Amino acid sequence: MRAGRGGSAKGKDGFFGFTTNNGAGESITSDLGKASVIEGVPITNNSETAAAAARAKDLTVWISKEGGNRGTQVWFAKTGETEYKIALPKGVPGRYVTIGFPVDKREYLYLKVVKILGR
Repeated sequence: MRAGRGGSAKGKDGFFGFTTNNGAGESITSDLGKASVIEGVPITNNSETAAAAARAKDLTVWISKEGGNRGTQVWFAKTGETEYKIALPKGVPGRYVTIGFPVDKREYLYLKVVKILGR
């Protein structure tokens, strides 16, 4: 897992939490190691306060076959929520999953749990 200009830290029960700086287009990218079919990306957002959860508005998921670019947008958050159950029923082929904000949005990215489901 590669975080934008921020970082990641191992959290409770082996889960990782992710936080970045308050920059434009902050994101994290996960390299799955090989091409896979991604079927879902459940995300648990920061839920410490309503304002913290609301910051996730515009959160976006991109999937790409090659590193170095964000790839194809497959999901977009219209509102800030504490949990997102992102299902990709047809499956999306790719190796890299990037989660973050559009390049024109300046905000902290703080996610408690990210899972990538697929085959």
